[in-house]
Amino acid sequence: MIEKKAGIYAVDKLRKILLFQPDFNFGSKTIGRQMMRQAEELGLFPEAQFGSRHGTSAAQQLLNKVCLFELSRVQKLPLGYCSTDAKSCYDRIVHSFASLAMRKWGVPKVVAHTMFGVIASTSNCVQTGFGESSGCYSHPPSEPFQGVGQGNGAGPAIWTAVSSPLLAYLDSRGHGVTLQTPLSREVIQVSSLAFVDDTDVVVGIPEGDSSLDESIVYTLSQQVADWAGALRVSEGAIVPEKSFHWILNYVN
Repeated sequence: MIEKKAGIYAVDKLRKILLFQPDFNFGSKTIGRQMMRQAEELGLFPEAQFGSRHGTSAAQQLLNKVCLFELSRVQKLPLGYCSTDAKSCYDRIVHSFASLAMRKWGVPKVVAHTMFGVIASTSNCVQTGFGESSGCYSHPPSEPFQGVGQGNGAGPAIWTAVSSPLLAYLDSRGHGVTLQTPLSREVIQVSSLAFVDDTDVVVGIPEGDSSLDESIVYTLSQQVADWAGALRVSEGAIVPEKSFHWILNYVN
């Protein structure tokens, strides 16, 4: 267990790192890389996700956010915006959901089942500065371990695959904002901006809506509720204390 924040040693504030056997972790990392490479080649990634991918970065997603705000300001399009953080996303992934998401991206069934079978049947010891614990713990047969574990070489790739249908569902709800680019005049629709498990949801208002602020707040609440519900499908959850919202109204 390592510190998330320097000097804070509360058990619930530490990050739990799993030290897998090297051969297992090497295999997991290889599976994750091959899956991500194929997803890139076939264009399976959601446009909103900029995390855990080659050629994308947090800085690029930040630029997208700035451009979104600038387009909203110049075109006087009101926005509702909420930054959310998923709670322990790697540790809460349900194996059945993750297996289906990976198979959709081309991972053979037996490969996904083998990986998650190993994780579900592990026996865990605790390692500290005083050495390794003499006792270990494992799951009861009726409740196998879930999650992929911090330290899993395939963890970032698995979360990207899991988040893909969740972000696609958010797009399908139709609550995002519609913008027109100033040069190409291309019409784009933005529902979310994501970097790994940090996801910002975005909403506009229907054209001609008279109750501006109330409409945006209501629509944004629906969008956040939709995202929270989508996360629950994979046993995820939003961290309320790390989530913040803004209403951007440029209309006089």
